[in-house]
Amino acid sequence: MLFIFIRHQWLSFWRSKGKGRDLGIQLVMGFLILYIMATALLVGFNLDKLIIEFFPDKSVFAVFNGLLLYYFALDFLMRFQLQELPALAIVPYLHLRIPKEKILDFLQLRPLFSVFNLIPFFIFTPFILSEILLISDTFTAAMYLFALLCLVLWNNYTVLYLKRIATGHLWLMISGFFLAGVAALLEYLGIYHLSGISDFIFSSILSSPWIAFLFMLPVLLIFRINGNYLRHHLYTEEITGKRKSVNLFSLNFPASFGLPGKLASLEIKLILRNKRPRATVSKSLIFIFYGFVFYKQKELDANQFGLLFFAAIFMVGNISTIYGQFMFGWQGEEFDGLMTSKMTLKDFFRGKLLLMTTWTVLFTLILSPYGFLNPKILLLHFTACLYYIGIGNVVVLYFATFNSKKIELGKGASMNWQGVSASTIILALPLIMMPVGLYYLFSWISTPYVALYILAGLGFVALLLQGHVINILTRAFKYRKYKITEGFRQNS
Repeated sequence: MLFIFIRHQWLSFWRSKGKGRDLGIQLVMGFLILYIMATALLVGFNLDKLIIEFFPDKSVFAVFNGLLLYYFALDFLMRFQLQELPALAIVPYLHLRIPKEKILDFLQLRPLFSVFNLIPFFIFTPFILSEILLISDTFTAAMYLFALLCLVLWNNYTVLYLKRIATGHLWLMISGFFLAGVAALLEYLGIYHLSGISDFIFSSILSSPWIAFLFMLPVLLIFRINGNYLRHHLYTEEITGKRKSVNLFSLNFPASFGLPGKLASLEIKLILRNKRPRATVSKSLIFIFYGFVFYKQKELDANQFGLLFFAAIFMVGNISTIYGQFMFGWQGEEFDGLMTSKMTLKDFFRGKLLLMTTWTVLFTLILSPYGFLNPKILLLHFTACLYYIGIGNVVVLYFATFNSKKIELGKGASMNWQGVSASTIILALPLIMMPVGLYYLFSWISTPYVALYILAGLGFVALLLQGHVINILTRAFKYRKYKITEGFRQNS
């Protein structure tokens, strides 16, 4: 039955109407996967040399063992953002006389054919076979690879399970990212080191290879948990992530803002109820950890805020940028109806700005724990928040008026370029480079703190003048309105 399902998918692909377009996308994806695999293999054959170069005073095996859990933690985060649920392929079979267990087996086994499951073996197998065999036997190397296989499978099925239960439960996703942020903060502060734990675990395999079989227990457990969940939720609404009703504090909190608040509330419901916008917004959560890469104590002590302000702008405004660049495309299906309704364009843009302002403020609050690293980071985030509310969100909406490509809400976001245009690519230049350039200009004229105060002041003044700004956006939209609606119809 598994091979029948696979054959049906193959036939469905070749018989589809958009076969030519899909084939081109698959060829591009195939070349991209081959490039990734070749790069991973090249890294694998040179991993020992890279370790010696970057850690010349440490044991190669100690460094390798210490980095493994970091790799799988990063792999987990990447999977959570990019790995899709294998759900839609089995929907046509749910009403047929096919045993439920066969469908469950297909849903459980299909995720194994993922590029994420191959990359670690391309990276680590050459190193293990070339280095471990020099100091140990074949059985030890095999057990080492078996332990890595178990970690790959655990990541694979844990991510699928979490994404299934997180659908429609936004608080679970936010809680997970909060806990991950706390763990990263504790690591950054030196309260514990994951590298030491990782080195202890994998060094134990070298001394006692049988320990690797213990890695199989959590894999069997999560496989069983996934199977039980699917067995009790094997319905179209459950497996595709769709919900007929979403209750996020009844989504009435923007109602006090009148019609713009109701429009913002409807947009939140659109995000929570549809796969592509929900995945797009959730992907932006991964960027809250960028501060651990950019925020260095040396630059903070020296008040060198240039690169740090770039990180602050990027993190505070990323959700508005990622979602806002397709702002009108999300409603491409009903855009003609929106344009013929009694709603004014000013209320339309006020609703968009209210939504993006809410996101910006919320993300600034989520990022506030970075203040425990250094209070200066709070100043950077506050400046970035004011600048983005007053100027950044307006720039995003202005460039969105150049995009006339409709977005299909039911498709996933991974490797999906639908809606991407030239305006979305060049958007980052004025959006991020302009405030960073202004910071360097003002800090060169005066001091770093004065530069931040000026940028915050510019954002505050723009916020006070938002009525005039909305007039500008409205005129720009009217000029391109018919081209946008025509583009949406052509993409239907």
